[in-house]
Amino acid sequence: MISCEQKSIVKVFFVFIIFFVFSNGCGGYHFASEYNNLPGEITSISIPFFQNETYEANIESYFTRALINQFIKNKKITILSHGADATLYGIVKDFRITTIAYSKQDKVLEYRAYITLDLTLKNTNTSEIIWKKPSLISDEEYKVSSEDIALTEASKKVAFQKIANELAEQIYEELVLGF
Repeated sequence: MISCEQKSIVKVFFVFIIFFVFSNGCGGYHFASEYNNLPGEITSISIPFFQNETYEANIESYFTRALINQFIKNKKITILSHGADATLYGIVKDFRITTIAYSKQDKVLEYRAYITLDLTLKNTNTSEIIWKKPSLISDEEYKVSSEDIALTEASKKVAFQKIANELAEQIYEELVLGF
């Protein structure tokens, strides 16, 4: 028969094992707000307007604004227009559209927009490249109106904004959080 003292030792040992398993099992997790993947000297960042190497006018503004807003929203790195520790340069390298749906009368009903970005983060003081992401691609579909060109253009702009927001979140997570 097991004595009370032995039962207490078994309970303490059991509690210790459970604590050990849970604490080690969650060791790789952390709250995103406490983590920064950038080098320690980088506490502020500048994001100048992206360059546009496509035929689509003003497409770069969607990505510049979305990325600035993403950094402001997360408050981990300070955004400065001048004098920042690092500068994130972006280029809209490619924009193309493919047709994904036709009507019975062979009219286009839906397009898919593909956008490719090229990003480089440089240390402002040393000009050293801290992070580079060439050929970051995303896509979004949008409806076409054969009767209303303005409606089609508005749908395209909404698709641009969705792509810009998704890429801004992805860039932030990869750059700052290391995901």
